[in-house]
Amino acid sequence: MKYFIFIMFWVCINLFSQNITVNDITNQLNYTDFKTEITMEVGRGESSPLAKNLNVYYKENDNSQKLLAVFTYPSNMKGMAFLALCNKKDEDKWYMYIRTLRRVKKVTTNSDNFMLKDFLSLYFLKPRTELWNFSYNENQIIFTAKDDKTIEMTGYKKLVNFVDSDKKTLKKTEFYDKNNKLVRIQEVLKFEQIDNVWIPTEVTTDDKQEDVKAKLILKNVKLNSSLKDDIFTSNYLKTL
Repeated sequence: MKYFIFIMFWVCINLFSQNITVNDITNQLNYTDFKTEITMEVGRGESSPLAKNLNVYYKENDNSQKLLAVFTYPSNMKGMAFLALCNKKDEDKWYMYIRTLRRVKKVTTNSDNFMLKDFLSLYFLKPRTELWNFSYNENQIIFTAKDDKTIEMTGYKKLVNFVDSDKKTLKKTEFYDKNNKLVRIQEVLKFEQIDNVWIPTEVTTDDKQEDVKAKLILKNVKLNSSLKDDIFTSNYLKTL
């Protein structure tokens, strides 16, 4: 009897102490597209933060994740947009539309542009298994760059992700550069459950290299609304 109780105790301990895996995180994000409106406040150093509004669209298939962001405010940025095409089997492609010049500009994937990196690493994008190796440590999932190409493209050698085990989501991420120096922290302040999916609707970022802090609030999030592939093209940017 004592042996049976011990075995049951061991089973229970191991059952409830199992780590949340990358597959758990991905499965929780069980949508193929979404759209949302984002209000962002961005400040550098001691300066007052500036407000920016964007409409953001996301879509994935088996081989890619696509992200389009279009500024709606302030007036001097209205219509400006960027497009990120993240491919599993090909090079990533990033584009920026400069409305005042009526021109689409291709952006290198190792760009230091804070805005691009911010959106590409937000928690509603799904973990990219083609770029990272994964390891687990208690309530953490650690992403380690597979090769120098990943470091060059993302700017990071390692991401330490803190997990919300109940929601099966990432709630905080520490970003480390090629020298293993902590250069950025991103944290979810608020989640909302939309169509049975936990979505981060309030996020802060602290870029320690650039001394830039940002707060993003998502609203009017719509999942699986059958977004058309046409909007995720450089040609579409020219119509904005």
